[in-house]
Amino acid sequence: MIYSTKSLLGKKIQATNEDFGTCKDLYFDDESFHIRYLVIDTGNWLPGRRVLLSPQSIDSVNMGDLRDGIPVTMTREQIEKSPPMDADKPVSRQAEERLHVYYGWQPYWLGDSASPLYAGVPPIPTNTPPAEMPPPSVEEGDPNLRSLREVCGYSIRPADSDSSGPLHDLLVDAANWTVKFAVVNTRPWFIGSHKVIPINTVKYVDYDNSEIGCTYTKEQIKGSPSEPSDTHPISVDEELKLQKS
Repeated sequence: MIYSTKSLLGKKIQATNEDFGTCKDLYFDDESFHIRYLVIDTGNWLPGRRVLLSPQSIDSVNMGDLRDGIPVTMTREQIEKSPPMDADKPVSRQAEERLHVYYGWQPYWLGDSASPLYAGVPPIPTNTPPAEMPPPSVEEGDPNLRSLREVCGYSIRPADSDSSGPLHDLLVDAANWTVKFAVVNTRPWFIGSHKVIPINTVKYVDYDNSEIGCTYTKEQIKGSPSEPSDTHPISVDEELKLQKS
């Protein structure tokens, strides 16, 4: 199913035993355009901590239309006992490794190759202290890990023009949590709407100037399909139309 990433923001998180918190942001890899984490706002439950959940933790079978929230496959207690992450510091690879070992997630930075450290590691029981986990090996953060909230609003620069409209949204395939399309707000250019372009037309992201370069021309963007609807997930028929564009 294809979901608007913005449609995930504000959704409550459904643990296996009770609801907690809401999704306040998404971190994605700006090279592969894979969604790496949901950033959870826990309110007053875990103050000063940032809670990250990998898409691997989402119960895809029961995900549905998200009207009731985002279902995950762990308990509130498991999340509470997860390795702490400072809310005010960048996400380091060291912190990521501890988190992946704790939950038994497959580390995305290893690609398809298996690692003896993680192979077959089940989620750690809620009564296992973090000190018993294997030590991390790398301390540097991932420079390609970016915030959805940061880039939404960046200017889109077509291949043939300085004129630009802002990035409105990203559309993600929940089968593998890869961004497939970018949604461009074209109203600054012409009387139009939100246009959908393939994510592989993005050729660079300039964070210093808040700009996204695109291989499409202004006319190609103008002629692209409009965003299907304000309801998500996107229907199969609507997805097929986007793929043919």
